[in-house]
Amino acid sequence: MHFIYRSILILFIVLITVSCSAPYRYYHNGQGYLILPFEQNQFRIEYYSDDPKVAETNWHLAANEICNNASSVNYQDNYTINSTFRSPVAGQMIDLPTQRFIHYGTVRCGGPNAEKVELIPAKWYTFNAKTGVDEPVSVPYIADTLKISPVKLFQLIKLQRENASAQLTKLWFKPMSQFVQDGTHISIWPLDGNGWAPNSLVLTERFNCLMSIEILPPDVLINILSKTKNMALQQLVSSGAITRYFLKIDGCDNIN
Repeated sequence: MHFIYRSILILFIVLITVSCSAPYRYYHNGQGYLILPFEQNQFRIEYYSDDPKVAETNWHLAANEICNNASSVNYQDNYTINSTFRSPVAGQMIDLPTQRFIHYGTVRCGGPNAEKVELIPAKWYTFNAKTGVDEPVSVPYIADTLKISPVKLFQLIKLQRENASAQLTKLWFKPMSQFVQDGTHISIWPLDGNGWAPNSLVLTERFNCLMSIEILPPDVLINILSKTKNMALQQLVSSGAITRYFLKIDGCDNIN
């Protein structure tokens, strides 16, 4: 038994040593920065690391790099990703706890931004109640915070505008629930998540033309499926108090 505990301790020391030596870099294998541009010379920056201090320090490095040392911070925050990994210890497979950290926020550049810094195009957005604007978020951020497969997030991005619900049914499975009224068709799928209550994917079409794709947290899905008209909950979603993620989709021609 002492040998097992000693082996676990050695493994943790190795992991800590590796995480502390992680370099400042573009995102790779769950470590590094992602920068997403949006309106008025602003950028959302996410830095991923096994060490929260490294994530915060390197977030500021990325802000200075993209803005040529002329950045003003709109806000910054952090998120802890708790998970486990299986590892052989003394001949046994044991689930060991692990953490990763995301330091994220937005900055505004006071001048021209650096041209050589790698950016990723904005696809997914969320309404930020702190700043009052729609803010881009990366696929890794949504995948890590909501426990959603990145493959599914990319599949949603690639959906065609016509008959999107039929496409998604073919890729995944039939929706859990559907509502149709006056040409508007709403389809709802459970979408991964952590625990017994999944996230929900809400796809809205009008006369078979894709209008919106939204990812909502579990309590919103429960409300929808119970058909409870909870206006307070809807207001929380629309105000940004409950986080939702959505794709920005061009409007359909000749659709009222």
